[in-house]
Amino acid sequence: MDRPRTFSLVFSFVPGLMRAAALLAVVTHPTHAQGTTRYVALDGICGGFAPCYTTIQTAVDAAVDGDAIHVAAGTYTGVDTRPAPPGYAGPASVVQVVYVDKTVTIEGGYSPDTGQQGQGRLFGRQAWAGISTGMGSVVLGRLATFSSGTGSFDMFGRTDPFLTGFGLASLGNTFYSANALRVDNAIAYVSPKWAGFQGGIGYTTRIDGQEVAPQDANASAFISAVNWEAGPVWVSVTYDQVDNPIGGSDQKHLQVGATFDLGPVRLHGGFADQSNIGAIAGGPTGGSGSFLVLPAGFRPFDTQAYMLGVTWKLGAFALLGSYQMQDADSQTNTAGTATFDPDFNIWSLGATYNLSRRTNLYASYASRNADGTFIDNTFNAKQLAVGMRHLF
Repeated sequence: MDRPRTFSLVFSFVPGLMRAAALLAVVTHPTHAQGTTRYVALDGICGGFAPCYTTIQTAVDAAVDGDAIHVAAGTYTGVDTRPAPPGYAGPASVVQVVYVDKTVTIEGGYSPDTGQQGQGRLFGRQAWAGISTGMGSVVLGRLATFSSGTGSFDMFGRTDPFLTGFGLASLGNTFYSANALRVDNAIAYVSPKWAGFQGGIGYTTRIDGQEVAPQDANASAFISAVNWEAGPVWVSVTYDQVDNPIGGSDQKHLQVGATFDLGPVRLHGGFADQSNIGAIAGGPTGGSGSFLVLPAGFRPFDTQAYMLGVTWKLGAFALLGSYQMQDADSQTNTAGTATFDPDFNIWSLGATYNLSRRTNLYASYASRNADGTFIDNTFNAKQLAVGMRHLF
């Protein structure tokens, strides 16, 4: 008798390794009973859902193959030392925030009050399927763009010493696509590496959410990137254009980044030319428009951004530093009564200490200072961050 065929989209952890992967495949398997759903929340209550655990590790230890673990939004710290899995080429023991040695599905971002995803969608970061050959990869779905500084196809994050993370220190504060820009309904091609070059190009029929009729009512977008690496030099150029569905100006982001290695020191630099910021209502998911609110009565603005940075590696330590500046066009509102000039700078210092290949301790300090006139924006800010981070 034919066995049922199931079309599955899941996030899975490989047993013995903390490596998350998005898998989309047609698989054939017999029907089986669904495993237990387990819940994790820092408060130990899980909104009344049971069984409830306060750490991800205790939920994994209690689980059996096939179980699902729903993790409430929060910051989970603490590490466990476990024997390394068979065949592991590293030390005899590993130190991880979570050690997985069975086949389970772990999904995060749940509200402990409702059990629902906090982002309002099951896979908010990315969910894609594709075909890969020696000629490259073609993928479809929800993608983090090549310019985003994150995701499976990022070609720009290396520009930033802080890898587009660390909150106020992130390059995404002035380079708007590098603020984790994501697009829905996308098709993209990613080339293989050839003579140090790699490129990507893509198109989305609507950047955020389900398409609507007519097609002209959707904010479509073109995304692209190319980078090149030779010896100590690495260069990346990205370009994104989001079409305005109401017939106004399109929003465009050009980003150029580079690094140069001098032994343990890596120098970083970047430039962005960004036009019609705020032209797309609501802004593309994740980056475009950044945190700035366009005041009523003002046109979308153009801006250029600059960044210089450094990374200095000292064994397990890394020292980080950067300076960013946004230089925007000044404009007067339609009534002629106010000026909007969103110029500002950010300087940042940080350090990391590697506990393992994927887990580190970090500390950073960043200061954002207004150089221009801001309306309806609470702006000057300082941020001190200390914590532990695990890279999946």
